[in-house]
Amino acid sequence: MEILLQHLQKIQDKNGFITQEDIIATSSKFSKSPAEIYEATSFYSKFNLLNGPKKIIKICDSPTCHIKDGEKLLGVAEKLLNTKIGQDEKKFRLESCQCLGECDKGPVMMIDNDLFTNLTEKKLEQIFKEQKIL
Repeated sequence: MEILLQHLQKIQDKNGFITQEDIIATSSKFSKSPAEIYEATSFYSKFNLLNGPKKIIKICDSPTCHIKDGEKLLGVAEKLLNTKIGQDEKKFRLESCQCLGECDKGPVMMIDNDLFTNLTEKKLEQIFKEQKIL
């Protein structure tokens, strides 16, 4: 499984996303069904299956981040960005996800491959400005 995930990560690093064609090619290479490859890519929050917005913003809403106001930050992000979770915008897509692997530093957000920890409303707005999303 680790080799499969490394392969998918290389595709993602090169293209910024994983296409249906990549899933089919990977399924042949690893002698697995396309459904199994899709399952792996959709399970791990670090993979992006979309070919559209320039930046993918993922805010963790796992129980640990949720307790630390992760859910509140999702609402703040929607308001700051004037969008809804899951809606494609020209410059970005905002998503809620489960566990980015930094539970002790929550709430946590990932923009593309960059991880941001210990988020607050003020820090969230500052990051969006620095990333030229606002």
